[in-house]
Parts: sequence; structure tokens; C-alpha cells
Amino acid sequence: MKKYLKIWWRILRMSLMQSMIYRSDMICGSITSLIFFVIQICLIKLLYVVGGINQIAGFTIDQMYVILALSQIEIFFIFVFVQSNTPLVLNQINNGLLDFFLLKPVNKYFLIMNQKYVAVQSYVIILYLLVFMPYLYSIGAINFTSWQWGWIIFIVLISLVVHAVLLWVAVLLNFFWPNFKTMYMFMNNILDITRYPKQVYPQIIQDVFFYIIPIFLIMNPIYDILAGNWKWLDGVRVLAITFIFLLIFVNIFGYGLNRYNSAA
Repeated sequence: MKKYLKIWWRILRMSLMQSMIYRSDMICGSITSLIFFVIQICLIKLLYVVGGINQIAGFTIDQMYVILALSQIEIFFIFVFVQSNTPLVLNQINNGLLDFFLLKPVNKYFLIMNQKYVAVQSYVIILYLLVFMPYLYSIGAINFTSWQWGWIIFIVLISLVVHAVLLWVAVLLNFFWPNFKTMYMFMNNILDITRYPKQVYPQIIQDVFFYIIPIFLIMNPIYDILAGNWKWLDGVRVLAITFIFLLIFVNIFGYGLNRYNSAA
């Protein structure tokens, strides 16, 4: 374990150093991230002000802000540690360029999934954790019971796992169907539907994106927790679906590498 922590730290440090070399890219990325941060807040405000409403599906604007902040924190970690690697692996699978990782005397799964990290927009997490979240707390928007906090932390952790697994499964399908990039593109664009409570969608959409492609497991259950509709059975169900997709991910990765064809 200590060896892998050292490797992980070196990859993280090298990625940060590489990002610092291209200063103009880092500055532009930081500015665009800040603009996106402001737009997200203004968009939610616009929905309530223009619509002249106090609630959407039973949720106030402050609750929407809380879920936005938590969702963006989750997306930040996925962006830095997962989405920086998935496009690389997608290209390496389709072009037979994984040989280097398969020959190394280190766990091949670890090396393939941790080639680099993106640090350009890393400062955005500071906006959410040290600025926006304290602001929400100061206005009374974050007023949760210990029971709610426990389930919210659980959902955030589950969301990180499910989000990462779905992205990786979309990439690993290319072992079986070369250049099958549709699923990966779909996964990168479909997440917007989780921005609002799943109850605003037809029942068939809720079922498909909860059980078959469990997008609604990513942060969306927090709506039910805040509404007081969350029960222990819901947590067990979420945990079971997460476990099933983890098994799918592990098996696809293993079988996929056995089918891998080198460019050489």
C-alpha cells in the first residue's frame, strides 16, 4: 500500500507541475471555471425569480444551492482524478497502446487508471468549500440533523464511486466493441438530468436511470434526504445497486484486458 501511495503522490505532483508550466492555459481555465461557478448560481436564481415561485418540486432556492455546491464538489473530484484518465485509456484501448502498463511490475489496473490528473481548475474547490458553503451556512441553508448529515455523506461517497464506475465502464466497453465512443459521450452529457429532483421526470425515466444506468444515484438522493422521504431501505437499495455495478466494472476490466490487442 505504501508503494502505491508514493506512486500516486508522484503522479499528482508531476501533474501539478505540468499544469503550472502552461500558465496561460491555467489562467484561462481558472477564469472559465469562475464564470461557470457564477452562471450556475445565477441560473438557479433565474428559475425562481422569473417563474415567480418559492419552490420547485417542493425545494426552496437555498436547498437547491446546497445541492449545487455538494454536486460540484463531487464533480470536481471526478474531473481531476477520473476524467483526466478516461480519454487517455479510451484512445489507448482503440489504438493498442496499453503495452507499457501491462509490462510494468506494478498493478496494471492501478497504473492504467492513474496516468495523470488535471489540476487546472483545482482552485474552484476552494470557492465551494471555503466561500460558498460557509455562506450557505451563515444564511441558515445548511441546517441539517445528524441523521441527514450521515446520509448526505453516504450519498456523496456513493456518488463518487458510481460516477467513476459508469465512466470507466463506458470506456472499457471499447475492449469488446472497438471505437464504441457513443456510451462515453453519453455519460459525459447525461449528468445534467440529475441537477433537479428525479420526481420532475416521468416514472419510466426515473426507473431507467436508477436501475439500468444509475445516474440518479449520483447526488440526486440528497433531494429525498432533505425532503424527509429517505428511509433505511433506500440506503440498502442504493448500496446494492452500487455493489452490482462495481462487480460489472471489475469483470469488464478483467475480461477486457484478456481481449486486448496490441498495436505491435
